[in-house]
Amino acid sequence: MKKSILSIMAAVAMVACSNDEFVNVAEKEAIGFDNAFVDNSTRSVNDPSYTNSKLFADFAVYGFVSNPDDADETSVLFDDKQVEGSGTELNNNATWTYSGTQYWIEGAKYNFAAVAPYTDRNWTNTSFAINETKLSFVNDGTQDLLYSFSGEKVGAAQNNSKVGFTFSHALAKVKFSFENKYIADNTLIRVRDIKITNAYTMGDVTLAYNANTQTATAAWSNQDAKGNLLFGNAASAAEDAVETIGHNATVESYHERLLIPGAVEGGYNVEFTYDIMVGGKLIKSFTKSAPVKDFVPKAGNAYDFKAVIKPGEEIVFTVNELNDWVENAEQTFYGAETINE
Repeated sequence: MKKSILSIMAAVAMVACSNDEFVNVAEKEAIGFDNAFVDNSTRSVNDPSYTNSKLFADFAVYGFVSNPDDADETSVLFDDKQVEGSGTELNNNATWTYSGTQYWIEGAKYNFAAVAPYTDRNWTNTSFAINETKLSFVNDGTQDLLYSFSGEKVGAAQNNSKVGFTFSHALAKVKFSFENKYIADNTLIRVRDIKITNAYTMGDVTLAYNANTQTATAAWSNQDAKGNLLFGNAASAAEDAVETIGHNATVESYHERLLIPGAVEGGYNVEFTYDIMVGGKLIKSFTKSAPVKDFVPKAGNAYDFKAVIKPGEEIVFTVNELNDWVENAEQTFYGAETINE
């Protein structure tokens, strides 16, 4: 994923503490938030992930402040605090505000974490500590889950530097592509009612930050319950449109959907219906259902379920990892299952 920046900057006032050696309070050094955005590439189909043209309106922040001389002297600064954005299209010029202003303390150590979105969120925080946040998540395929850690910051008397966050996706993203390999030029294909029928709908995720490597990870567990993810039809104009696919042409599913990472026993089951059109007339419709095996989606990766439809032959899925979320993707996954007419 391309980097996106959430900044913490300075502003106004004072704070009190019982330890005079720990406290050297700077004036006009309030902790604020600024320039929160996600810079992903966009596509013509309906994309549920947050992109630079579809921003989260708010996020939750967690924060700790620690005595630099005594790690046991650590206090919670932000506990699931809502930070709201305002401004045109919530771009990098947006203003981000929260209630209950907190302030920088000279010499104190700070750690921050952020999770988006806050409003109408599908997640519940179950615990949080420095460099680790645990969530329980319910997935309907339509809401992204973003997380970030700041790493340790030390407060200054004044002119505190902005603290940058790099958001990562905790979910995986899937789309479908269908290619018409019928040799006859007058034979067109229409694909509709695309779905995955056994995607996980619940799971727990541990969001963790490794201070040594300065990397954040999302580890999923307790994936449970299964349900449908509906991708609509192979079309780009509208959700209810059904586009015809010419010879050697490819059309994508109207919707992309988000998956809870992890393997499903027996493979992810795919269903769709396709129509064979000859000379503009519907000749035959087929409804297909088969698992895509050996497919293990990873957090932050986007995948393309591609089907090549040929006359009288098998339909084979290949699952290709895309790079619109992850730069320098580590590997490509392949899963295949024969679907016979």
